[in-house]
Amino acid sequence: MSRRRQELPDSLELLLDTICNTFGAVIFISMLLAVLAEGRSPNSSSDVSAVADRMLAEQERTNASARAHLSQLRQLLDEQAELLHAFSDPDSQRLAAEIASAAEAQKTAIETRNEQLGLLAEQEAETAVKRHELAVAEQKRNEIRKQLKTVEDQLAAASKSASRTARTSRVRPAVGSGVSYMLHNGRLFRTARPDGDLDAADCELLQRGTASVLKPRPAGGLPLPADSTAIRSRFSGFEPRQHYVRLFVSQNSFAEFLAVKDALVELQFEYEVILFEDQAAELFMTSKQINSFVQ
Repeated sequence: MSRRRQELPDSLELLLDTICNTFGAVIFISMLLAVLAEGRSPNSSSDVSAVADRMLAEQERTNASARAHLSQLRQLLDEQAELLHAFSDPDSQRLAAEIASAAEAQKTAIETRNEQLGLLAEQEAETAVKRHELAVAEQKRNEIRKQLKTVEDQLAAASKSASRTARTSRVRPAVGSGVSYMLHNGRLFRTARPDGDLDAADCELLQRGTASVLKPRPAGGLPLPADSTAIRSRFSGFEPRQHYVRLFVSQNSFAEFLAVKDALVELQFEYEVILFEDQAAELFMTSKQINSFVQ
């Protein structure tokens, strides 16, 4: 505000210079007219008067222009004074400062928001790309898992088959005492207990003329399928080094044979497989020596 007040006298000085120059010009013209009047004859006075009139008219126009310029300067000075008075009010200055501060804060907030939106858009784009990559990787991992599971199953089957083959001897004549078992109607029946007596819970002894026949009891035996522990328990009391198993199998129990075979292999029993004919699950007792071939 003090700077603007110091600028006001500059306009007044310009006006003063104009007025001084105008008066100087008037004096100069007056002196020039006096000199011309002395140096000319009376006949030329009319010419001198005409020239003086023209110069005075010109000077009057100059003065009028100067007065108009002076009026404009005064008007500008009044407007400047009003503006200075308006902005010199503390409330107005505070309001102007608040408006400027609010505008600057809004500008900063908009710039910050635009910057954050740009960063957010970049992050969302990167996230979308990563999600796609993760989905592709997950799909590949699932495919690899499936392939690995298939290979593991194949290896397990091959290992199990190799184990059976390694632990099972080739067919050869049996050595030791034979123990008879029947696999009929999905059940595993034991004909004799380890003490040599008939297992009456699993089988019954019938007489047909002079022949003795063993038949499985419908409610006896071990129902299959069953866990390997239960199957192995049916062979407890017998020793693999002293006994071998003679397993009689009906056609209706082929599906259960593999589980029984696995249990025999695990217990290291040699065994002989004999098929019943026409679903007739019967064993004829005989005192003749029977040659068995086990594996």
